Amino acid sequence: MRSFLKLQKPQSLRNSMDRKKLLIIGGLVLLVGLLVWNARRQSTAQVDPLGRPVGDVNSEPIEAQLGALQESNSQPNTLPETAAQQGYTKDDMLAIRQGLAASFEMEVEQIEITIERDSTPQYATGYVNVGEGDQGGIYFAAKTGDGWQIAHNGTGILTCPQADAYDFPTGLIPRCFDPGTGTNIDR
Repeated sequence: MRSFLKLQKPQSLRNSMDRKKLLIIGGLVLLVGLLVWNARRQSTAQVDPLGRPVGDVNSEPIEAQLGALQESNSQPNTLPETAAQQGYTKDDMLAIRQGLAASFEMEVEQIEITIERDSTPQYATGYVNVGEGDQGGIYFAAKTGDGWQIAHNGTGILTCPQADAYDFPTGLIPRCFDPGTGTNIDR
């Protein structure tokens, strides 16, 4: 019995090892908890590609976007009432679609657009859906003396020269990529 007792570690040493194990296990549990919390937080934070906050989908009523087709059998050249209230005409919608079609080298019929609520009669932004492929995104267009001009067709990065060329309001384009410095800047 004595030889068995001699092989056991002293009680104080066993307690310190148990404490170390508990600290390590507790630290791992805390780390996993923080990782799960951060993943959930990031998945619920919604921003558009320009970093502008998008409302919580659970707290805001769902509204149709300006210019969005309301029914699947709607003709692409129809003008939703909300877009008309915003100051857009069928010709405006068609001109924007034509400009986007030219930038994608596609037929106008393959281009679907929305016009977002923060658009104005002189500056349009919304989503462009291009055919069956993975092209499209958020576009920006400006109405000039020559008609609607596409500043950005929704692919790639919106650069500051693109935004500045048509003097877009900062509320519509709050930040852009500066190719000279290689960074995003607030306008």
